[in-house]
Amino acid sequence: MEKALELVSGIISEYQRIESFSLLLPYMDEQRKEEIIEQALELALNLRDKDVRPQALSLIIPYLDESRQKKIIEKAAYLGGNGIQFEYLRRRASAILRRSEALSSLAPYLDISCSIS
Repeated sequence: MEKALELVSGIISEYQRIESFSLLLPYMDEQRKEEIIEQALELALNLRDKDVRPQALSLIIPYLDESRQKKIIEKAAYLGGNGIQFEYLRRRASAILRRSEALSSLAPYLDISCSIS
């Protein structure tokens, strides 16, 4: 996991780094997950391209508890300044959470071996 995180940290595109972190989150222990969530949220909230912030945040929101989800969605709506982005963010986060739950239920049946050189 540390090697994967090291590789992700080297990604130049902040959005792609957030996206990669979000893909690794389900496989992290709680302490490491919290550290990466904080790092990803910081990146997402400070993306230079403000139009991409809601999409970036929607990748992280499913891993937050409900009260934090609401705070981040409200912050994203404020940053975006538009109801369309807020609605997009809410729907996207909900869809990702459903997909994550479905994939998590399949995990015990998968034989996944991965090696990173």
